Amino acid sequence: MVEWRESDDDNAYCECPTCRGIWVDWWHGEASGIARTVPPHAGPAPGGRRGGACPRDGSALIDRPYLDSGPVVERCPTCLGLFARRELVEPLAEFHERIPVDAPEPIIWVSWLERFWHAFIR
Repeated sequence: MVEWRESDDDNAYCECPTCRGIWVDWWHGEASGIARTVPPHAGPAPGGRRGGACPRDGSALIDRPYLDSGPVVERCPTCLGLFARRELVEPLAEFHERIPVDAPEPIIWVSWLERFWHAFIR
């Protein structure tokens, strides 16, 4: 993944030049909100493969439903980044409009608190 893009509100994501999937680091913002800023891709979505490696640390990505009830995305268990294949970008953006009230906190808050705990308290 080499093509960094900035959305209108300074949230950043990386787009894979081959499959057109997007990578969102946890510190760049809430992933479904960022997916809303990704311009549509002309033509059919290229087929993305599952089970890739994290572009940050090489860990195996794990399939997880976004916020426990959204589309299944791939998440790095180490850096907590998120990869959404191109065909999942639109469903992820649509999920943003209907996030359940009992959904867990977006990863940006959970990760920040967890990293703070490990760095300063533990």
